[in-house]
Order: sequence, then C-alpha cells, then structure tokens
Amino acid sequence: MLAHPDAGVPEKERPARARCTAEYFGSDEAYDRFRTHGRPIRIEELHEKLPWLRVTPLEANDPLQDAVLSLYHALDHTFGGPAIKIVENHLGARHVRAAQTITIPFPLQAGQPPQPGQPPSAPQRPLPQAPGVPQTPQPNRAERRRQERARKH
Repeated sequence: MLAHPDAGVPEKERPARARCTAEYFGSDEAYDRFRTHGRPIRIEELHEKLPWLRVTPLEANDPLQDAVLSLYHALDHTFGGPAIKIVENHLGARHVRAAQTITIPFPLQAGQPPQPGQPPSAPQRPLPQAPGVPQTPQPNRAERRRQERARKH
C-alpha cells in the first residue's frame, strides 16, 4: 500500500507510517479501543488519526456496497442457525460443519422459580464457601491484560 506509485509516500517515511498503522490496529491500546469485532471503525477517526490511509466509504460505490451487504446478510443468516464453519473452493464445492444444541435440564437453586412446564423441584442448598477464604471475583480479560502490562513495566 505505502509503496504504490500514487500513494506519494517518500521511501524514508514508509517504515514509520507502517509501524504507526500497525500500532493503531494491533496494539494493546487498540484492544482497549475496539475490544470486539462488533465495534465500528469510524472513517472520520481514521482520517484524523491516520491521514495517509485512503478509505472509501461503501456508500460511495453502489455495486460494492450491494455485494458487501449481500455477503453480510448471507453470512448472518447462515451463522444465525446451526452452521459453525463453512469452507468452499473456487469450483463451488463446499463443506459445512453444523453444531447441534443439546438441552440438559438441571435442578434449580433455592429461590429460583420453576421453568414453565416443569414441576417444582425440592429446594437446593447453596454450595458452602470455604471458611476464612474471601470470594473475590476473577478479573476479566481486559483487566488481566492491564495487570500483565503493569508487571512488565
């Protein structure tokens, strides 16, 4: 991308720009910024933070937008069901792996109402806690990463 003739990026600036772009998308701060594949990357933010990137909104190219949205809706519909993996080659041969959901009923804990259509079960005693050991919540992934970074520094 940076070496493309119409990019206009001088040879000596290419490594720094590539490093900056990689840091923006792949660093620990990027994890904190995006956290999930469901969060959008805003074009305005890219123009502000990485002005050398050439970004074209889908709305500017109707055929491309139609193709991307068609693919998105097909994948959303497919993976909204039992399919968990699809492999297809250029000849149209495909393999689809599907998952089966198995529901296993379990006894209710004390204080929980029975599910509709199930008879009430005998009340269960809650599991005892070890004496003298405080029950502390486990840190989530982001907190564990912050703790690891703090230990490194």
